Amino acid sequence: MSAIENFDLQGHISASVIETFATMLTLEIQPVDVEPPPGSGVARMVGTLNFAGNVSGIFNVQTTIDFGRLMASGLLGMEPEEVDPASDIRDLLAEITNIVGGNLKSALNDAGHACVLSTPSITYGSDFTIKSLSMDRFERFAFQHADHALIVEVGRKVVASADGCTGVSSPEAMSRVRDVNV
Repeated sequence: MSAIENFDLQGHISASVIETFATMLTLEIQPVDVEPPPGSGVARMVGTLNFAGNVSGIFNVQTTIDFGRLMASGLLGMEPEEVDPASDIRDLLAEITNIVGGNLKSALNDAGHACVLSTPSITYGSDFTIKSLSMDRFERFAFQHADHALIVEVGRKVVASADGCTGVSSPEAMSRVRDVNV
């Protein structure tokens, strides 16, 4: 079993989501083992980051617009109906994606799996699927606050160049990522 297989992805994601919600949003959220209902036909937003290096992949956080309104209203001191999905929820989801994705990147780097992150992209709508092709593993984690769900998905793949290293472990090489198909 490779070192990445021993990496406690679920533990890192759960701890980061719970802490982010507690400190940033003052909301209690818990991991759940139940598969959330399908998102098709439901207005939702997805924040996505890509990571590349010794481990490459995709990281996304998705939530319904209703839950986004609840989260943003608490943070901004507004009524949920006053929250603008195009700016308020979008900005909040980008920030949550950056925080949780950044914590994952740090944990991967600390475990010897050097990688860098992209900036987040936000997708908004009711009928779309986020997929990353050619991943070795794809894991989905669900969290719940009252009747609202938050879903975190991580696809990952171990990457090595011909010489067995990716070249992103040195500070001067962190801006150059090889073996990434843009």
